Amino acid sequence: MSLAENLRVARAASGLSQQAVADSTGIPRTAVSDIEHGKREVGALELKALANLFGTSADALLGGEPPQLSATDPATLLRDTLAKLEITQAELARRTGLSVKHINQIAQDLKPISSMVALRFERATGVSSAEWHRAAAERQDRLLRRRPRVWWSPRLGVLEELAGSVPLEVIRVVTNTVLAALPDDATELLPVNQKGLAS
Repeated sequence: MSLAENLRVARAASGLSQQAVADSTGIPRTAVSDIEHGKREVGALELKALANLFGTSADALLGGEPPQLSATDPATLLRDTLAKLEITQAELARRTGLSVKHINQIAQDLKPISSMVALRFERATGVSSAEWHRAAAERQDRLLRRRPRVWWSPRLGVLEELAGSVPLEVIRVVTNTVLAALPDDATELLPVNQKGLAS
């Protein structure tokens, strides 16, 4: 089945409306409708959001075969693919029409993979564009998890700077412990925005 069919089936099975899917994923409702009718392609982040919502994999939603390679990011997938096919970055550049510099930047995780590059890689390597998109979405998730979080309270000033690798549950425990020690009229801890002001 196609992505459009799989999305309709998954949405019907979960009893969600298109609006509920839109609200849960951040994808506009009209875009959800267009995807379900095959009028719109889905981006890597949208595909990941839909897969997470329905508790399935991006590959299952796309109706494709399970990936042969299990890379966690485009750089690893690219290096593994080159090794498997026994070709160089220069050969891949020739096959895709991209520069060796561009491919080298992807291999070093310095440059993200666009939809156009994913399609070129699919034609040149046989690894589906869905797999390249999945790897790109995982890279994006990894980058978002790296962002430090700073928590601020009017009474305490900056409380704690937490690297993205700290599990959310640890952040909650620390926050709840500090809040429990404060008087009842103390202001709740607030995340600090990019300018250092409580949001």
